Amino acid sequence: MKLTLITKGFEPVGTLSNLENITSKKYAKLDRYFHGDIEATLVIKFEHDIYKAEVTIPYGGFIFRVEETSDDAYTAANTALDKLERQIIKYKSKYKNKFYSNEFDDIPVSSEYEEIEDIKSNIVKHKTYSAKPMTVEEAVLQMELTDRDFYVFVNGATFEVNVLYRRHDGKYGIMEPLS
Repeated sequence: MKLTLITKGFEPVGTLSNLENITSKKYAKLDRYFHGDIEATLVIKFEHDIYKAEVTIPYGGFIFRVEETSDDAYTAANTALDKLERQIIKYKSKYKNKFYSNEFDDIPVSSEYEEIEDIKSNIVKHKTYSAKPMTVEEAVLQMELTDRDFYVFVNGATFEVNVLYRRHDGKYGIMEPLS
């Protein structure tokens, strides 16, 4: 596993390599859940007197991502690791049970998630919309007008489907497919 550590808003106690060494060793245990080399990104931010650890692992078309906060950078990173491991096991179980795939065969299945209900039974509403190409600014306006936390639109610059969403900090994010 290749772990990229990024710190924002603080200088680690000791050296950065010390924090890197400790987290790299701990996060190396995730190798057993994946085939081949994987790349993980660990971002530790210091905001408002609290450390926030964000871990992202893209793998086989899936993106595993968790966030954890603590008053200590090491604790935030370790708690995020534990949460990520539970997430991997949970979704491996769902994926294997629902789609009968051997994509994640090496990941142990948790008995807690053996019985997975039919995903379609959780869909309670189906909406359709016309997708006229628009700018990102127009999409922001449309999202505000509909009072939603996200808005799906065709980007007029790329002519691809994008998703605009409101972040927890009140700002906006945009998701677009890789070209």
